[in-house]
Amino acid sequence: MLYVGGFRNDEFHGEGTLTYPDGRLYEGQFSNGEFHGKGKEVFADGKQYEGQYIEGSFHGKGLLSNPNGSSIQATFRYGEPYGKVRRRGIYRPDNGARRLLSGQELQGDPMSYTGRLVSQQAPAR
Repeated sequence: MLYVGGFRNDEFHGEGTLTYPDGRLYEGQFSNGEFHGKGKEVFADGKQYEGQYIEGSFHGKGLLSNPNGSSIQATFRYGEPYGKVRRRGIYRPDNGARRLLSGQELQGDPMSYTGRLVSQQAPAR
């Protein structure tokens, strides 16, 4: 790992950039060693999240984009979309979980709508 940024009490704190060996990158705010505040994370598989974090998780308003062009713009709660969700494209989590979203199309585009998270099913084991 390579970190460039502020420290407090020997932990990442303030503004910084953290690069992982697998290519994952986080740029933004840290608090007590964790992503906390506004930031942008680019994952090794090409997914990106830009928005608010709390204690290392997506939390608050943010945009999660996939390399295939699909995205979710939502308010997140500890890493999960919560309440009204704007989805563009198909969202299928890599872990096999199933999410049912309900809402209305935006501007007549069936792949773009605003709505809410209706249910979520954990991945099969």
